[in-house]
Amino acid sequence: MVKLNLNEFFMNNFHWFILIGIILVGIYLRTLNWIPGEITAYDPQFFYRYTEEILSNNFISSKWDFLSFAPHGRPVDFELGWSYTIALFHQFVIQIKNVTVAESAGFFVALFASLSAIPAYFLGKQITNIWGGLATAFFVLTTIIFLSVSYAGYTDTDTIVVFYTLLTAATTIFAIKKAEIMDYTNKESFIRTFKKYLIYLIPAIIAFWLFAFNWNSSWYIYFIFLFFIPILIIFRVIENLISNKFKINFQTIIDIIKKQKNLIFAIILIGILGEAITLITSDWPFNTSTPHYQLVEGLNILEASGLFLGVFIIGFGILGGIVGIAFGKKILPLIGIAIGILLSIILISFGITGIDLIVNQSVAELQPITSLPELISIMIQRIGIIPIIFAFSAFAITFIKLIFRKNINNIEYFIIIWFIISLLLATKGVRFTLLLSIPVIVAAGFTIGNILIYVKKKSNPILLTTVISIILISVLIHFNNSYELSNQLGGEQITPDFKDGLEWLIQNADKDSIIATWWDPGHTITGYTGLRVMADGFHCGPDSCIFYDHNTRITDMGRAFAISDENESYNILKKYTEFTDDQCRILTERFNDKFDESLCKNPTEMYILATSDLIYKYYWLSFFGTSKGDQFVQCDINQNQITESKISYSCYSGTQTEISLLQNQTSGEVSVVLNSPLQGIRNSIITDLVIYQNGQQLAFKNSDSLNVIDGLVWIDPSFSNLIFMSPEIRDSVFTNMFFFDGKGEIILGIDPLKNFNLRYKNSEMKIFDININN
Repeated sequence: MVKLNLNEFFMNNFHWFILIGIILVGIYLRTLNWIPGEITAYDPQFFYRYTEEILSNNFISSKWDFLSFAPHGRPVDFELGWSYTIALFHQFVIQIKNVTVAESAGFFVALFASLSAIPAYFLGKQITNIWGGLATAFFVLTTIIFLSVSYAGYTDTDTIVVFYTLLTAATTIFAIKKAEIMDYTNKESFIRTFKKYLIYLIPAIIAFWLFAFNWNSSWYIYFIFLFFIPILIIFRVIENLISNKFKINFQTIIDIIKKQKNLIFAIILIGILGEAITLITSDWPFNTSTPHYQLVEGLNILEASGLFLGVFIIGFGILGGIVGIAFGKKILPLIGIAIGILLSIILISFGITGIDLIVNQSVAELQPITSLPELISIMIQRIGIIPIIFAFSAFAITFIKLIFRKNINNIEYFIIIWFIISLLLATKGVRFTLLLSIPVIVAAGFTIGNILIYVKKKSNPILLTTVISIILISVLIHFNNSYELSNQLGGEQITPDFKDGLEWLIQNADKDSIIATWWDPGHTITGYTGLRVMADGFHCGPDSCIFYDHNTRITDMGRAFAISDENESYNILKKYTEFTDDQCRILTERFNDKFDESLCKNPTEMYILATSDLIYKYYWLSFFGTSKGDQFVQCDINQNQITESKISYSCYSGTQTEISLLQNQTSGEVSVVLNSPLQGIRNSIITDLVIYQNGQQLAFKNSDSLNVIDGLVWIDPSFSNLIFMSPEIRDSVFTNMFFFDGKGEIILGIDPLKNFNLRYKNSEMKIFDININN
């Protein structure tokens, strides 16, 4: 009988125990403020809605989404893997405990996010060692940006972005390493070794297919591997120049390319097989996104045009030439260049316009980062100073190896290139810092793994103890920061006032109604009420929304709110209440079995929501609706001065801009003064003022003074916040709806709305019905 030695067992498997501990810590951090049954924010509501539909329909999703982009709806041609994954987890959980879908879905986010430690460990281990793998796993789960988008209840796809990025990267590197068994000597040896190699390639193909099933931009990590090929050749040429005292010739470059044959073979093959398998499953119900489609979409997001596309074509040609050189002589490199150029031209013909959907342009997190200090500051805030320090140290380690002519393997170069490409991508907006955080973390694990390798070789106990102590202290500091953040997570649930408004719609709106508002809360409205919306946060281009695509609907909604002409606003919205016979016929012919004629219903009612959050988002409503980009100016009121003759209150907005509220102690008259020296405005009286006394709205108009500025100052009933509106904003339909309940204000010359009737209001939401039968 074999006696189990617990000490030996633990020593041989200690890394698994640590990994399990890291996973449990990840779950703990993500459930600190969990409210079981609550689904947070806007986009998570979309994936939760489809989870419920899949569960109620025997794990078959519908082919047509009747609630989204009404009145026509849209085909279900987007990825539903995440909703299916949550649904499967719920089916498993209810075999053990009776819980609601919302409860199991909310917890699963925290669990699945924490399981990201597993592919992170294997990725880090392949790059360095066990310690590098454990460091990578720990930093993944405790990084600030990932914590903030993967806490319990936040059922958006950020969780799978991190998980599958790590999984595809780990399996691709595994496939690259195992490509060493390939023998290209002759046809027979190639076939024999290829059969053996397939078993090592299959995990990467499965990982990429799952990623494509779950997220519509999944192939981004593959393209980083693909573009890494020519960059690696450049690095190897530089390395060769240093080693040979800057002497190199064309034959040397050819030899360098041929040495990378296995890496090139693995990456190209994954792309070819990935394109084939995702193309086969690209239709309903899997709707997997293909590499070529995502490349086109990615170039549009990057606003590729002109010179950029020229470089893209040349780059593909160079890539094709490198592949040709790696696998043959004479004519093959030329064929490779021709194929590369042809492929890039074909891709461009698929619709690379250099213009991204305006839904992306209006997202605050997708505004460009224009300076390096700003980028570094955002990285520290969203990723953490400790992993960033370790990550940038990876550059130093690689540089030292390069200078001292130490061996640098391909994967080490890949980590650096992945980091640099992601850093450039992050300049397109802070949302991309989630993607940047992954190579930062991997590079941090790479640094820790390499440091421990170096120290261990020195066989110096004092040095080893010191280095380990520094690493542990750094890890504890990072964990403490992450723990503090975790205590603040959550709070993105539907607010009570917003929820009350949605409850009113459930009780009063007809089931065939259309709800119109700015696109952000569309998912929340459909998920909570089951009613149709004019637009939501899911992209719908002209191939899916063939009458009014996402750009059109956002422009229309922005204009309907931002203009002052009520009749034009009414006509803009009314076109979304009409379903013509021609539209029905076109949809039936275009989408075949996905669209049924029974869906050709004209809505019976239409409601429009004017909500408080649109005050902050008004710039984009105005920008897309009128091309001007007006915005509300807001500031907090502070009591400034009290004298025998007057009381003065001031608020400051922007650089040296002061708005002062003055009340005459004797007459009680109130006026508002604007000072903005940079704009040449000094002691100018703002014409219009709305203020509340004892809950009653009072309006004042001052046009008698010589030095006046046309505009409106609105002071909230609590007398804590002041909002200044330019004439364009003051006279807009939205201002009339939200600030004046659609009744206008006679003193200010604002007419009441005739086609929009107030049906419900609270401090956050005003609901109007639209006279669609006029």
